[in-house]
This record gives sequence, structure tokens and C-alpha cells, in this order.
Amino acid sequence: MCSARRAKREQAQEALPAQLSQPIGQLKVEWDWLKKKWALPRNAKRAVSEPAHPQRSIERQGELWGLPRATSYDHGQGENAEHLQLLRLVDAQYTQTPYDGVRRMTAWRRSQGDPGQHKRSARLLRTMGVETSSPKPCTSQPHPTHRLYPYGLRGGPITRGPQGGSTDMTYMRLPSGVISLTAVREGGSR
Repeated sequence: MCSARRAKREQAQEALPAQLSQPIGQLKVEWDWLKKKWALPRNAKRAVSEPAHPQRSIERQGELWGLPRATSYDHGQGENAEHLQLLRLVDAQYTQTPYDGVRRMTAWRRSQGDPGQHKRSARLLRTMGVETSSPKPCTSQPHPTHRLYPYGLRGGPITRGPQGGSTDMTYMRLPSGVISLTAVREGGSR
């Protein structure tokens, strides 16, 4: 009985180095693979990962790179040319008529030959981050908890430059984009 236990224990001790050497060997192979490709930027790391690698899964490669697993999958094609052209047209129309809402924008698109719904017009305007410039309800009503500050220049003359002034800002469309023009005027120099 004693010799059977001893034989079992010796077998376990002989199998232990083999069990330990397998993960060590795998880590050495992974480390060699990683050293070859370590100094790459993030996008290049994604491009270099090997989805069909026989020994390392996508998940393990991501762990080695320090990248989330989701970065190794396809992320779509982006916007197509037709959609971008439609965005440009809607933006140009919005610049001409900033007071038109979703329904008027839909009617304009239909007059241009685009059979779209008002939902698409709303999505396009929301994508561009624009909304109508019409007055909103209760815009001049102060909030009851906000503190009111008195206007110090009311009724008195402006005798020095820093006492009062005014600014104005406008946007202009250029072929390459949009620029802003700001004018500042001192009150005393007027």
C-alpha cells in the first residue's frame, strides 16, 4: 500500500514540471510575438492583429496589446456620398431660412425631388446640431431663484472707455467653411 502511494506521488512530481513548462513556453512565444510588434500606434496594432492565428485568439491578442476586444471588429463604412450631399443641401437651405422647422424642411426636400419623411429631416437637422431660430416659450422670464443684478449704467453718462461697450458677432459662409466675425466697440470713444 505504501509503495503505491509513493509511486503515485513520484508520478505527480514528474508531471509537475511538464505542467509548468507548457504555460511558460506559451508565454515565451507570445512575448516574442509581442516584442516584434510592440512599438506600433494603436491603429497599427489593430491592423497587425491576426484573427486567424492558430494559437492566439482575438481576445488574447487584445489582452497582449492592451486593446479592448471590440476594437478588432469591423466598425462600418461611415457616411456615404449621397448622405453627405444631402447634409450639405440641408445646411445651405438652413442658412438661407433658419426659421424653417422640420416640416418646412421636409417640404423643401420634396420640392427638390427627395421623397423623404419628416423623420429623416429631423435626424439630419439633429445630426448637424441645428434648430430653428424662432422664439421659444417664456424666453424672457427670469427664473424665480436666480439673483437679479442691477444695471449700473442706466440713466448715467458714459464718460470713459471702460465704463461701457458693446459687441456684435456674425457668421459668414465661405466655399471652404464658415467663419465668425466679431466687432467690439467701447462706449466712451463714441
